[in-house]
Amino acid sequence: MAARWALTTQADLMDVDWPASVEASLLCRSESVDGHLVFRGPRARMAIHVGEPMMSINPLTKRAVYSGPVVNKTWRVCFTAEGGA
Repeated sequence: MAARWALTTQADLMDVDWPASVEASLLCRSESVDGHLVFRGPRARMAIHVGEPMMSINPLTKRAVYSGPVVNKTWRVCFTAEGGA
């Protein structure tokens, strides 16, 4: 289900009516390959990994901080992901 959500969301991002200022950006412009639209609008990296992270509260900001091997692996998977559909 998570992979389906990621793929569907990537495809849905190409259907958004982006403002002209967004589409004019070098990072967001439309690109086609052999007449098929492959990118349109902002690119979003999406990665999926499962596991149980360790959670603590930052005493200064009072926000949750997630850490541990699961978080590290998720970061590595996300870092290698390509934005776009």
